[in-house]
Amino acid sequence: MNKLTTLRIRRIICAIVVGGLSCWPSQARAQGPSALWENKVPVKRVEKPNRTPPKPRQKPKPHKPVVQMTPLLSLRWSALKGSWANAPDPSKKGVATNPETAFKVNDHLQLVMEVNQDGYLYMIQESDLTMIFPDARINGGKNFVKKGQKIVIPSNCDKAYQDANGNCWFKVEAKDDDLTLIFSRDRIDDLPNSADESGTVTIKKEVLTTVKSGTSQQFSKTNPDAVTVQFTNLNKNDNEELIIETKIKHQ
Repeated sequence: MNKLTTLRIRRIICAIVVGGLSCWPSQARAQGPSALWENKVPVKRVEKPNRTPPKPRQKPKPHKPVVQMTPLLSLRWSALKGSWANAPDPSKKGVATNPETAFKVNDHLQLVMEVNQDGYLYMIQESDLTMIFPDARINGGKNFVKKGQKIVIPSNCDKAYQDANGNCWFKVEAKDDDLTLIFSRDRIDDLPNSADESGTVTIKKEVLTTVKSGTSQQFSKTNPDAVTVQFTNLNKNDNEELIIETKIKHQ
């Protein structure tokens, strides 16, 4: 029996026994978090409505899509948890913690996000459709972020939320905070891309629904280390955005 025949038989067995779900390693299993974060792969660029690229894009030849060698869109986030019981204690440092931990009510947290290439970052609180990022007090109010840039939320907050060193924290409430994070290659013109001092920015539910439904990502979640979660869109044929639906949980 030659190798080709053996390969075909194995595929048939996989399909019959387990539907092919576990016989072949997925791309996420085949590559570790660091490889997904760094490695450039051929990505087919997809034109989507109401998008503005950070710089003029190469125009495709007739009937030929633009293929770009670039890393797949990835985002990492972690949390710092206050090591004190009540009010923030400037003599103590926050403890690096997996953000998917179930926190206690009134725990003090900072969220730290990082992306693997330049792009546009959005963070939305689902309960009232308010924009947590962009925020006038973070990154100059802009949501264009650079590769490796650490975005800390909250930052530059009102004094009521600061410790004596000027660091900002938010308290975990007695409910799960559902969050949507969007990391996009191009600016999504239907979402706020900057914030000023006028106050909280809200969006319409139908706008967010349209953005979510406009992508066909292949979602991957991995852990580069014990306190960091990495999300990646593995779809090379639709890699214009990475959409993450997550939450800050309480116990």
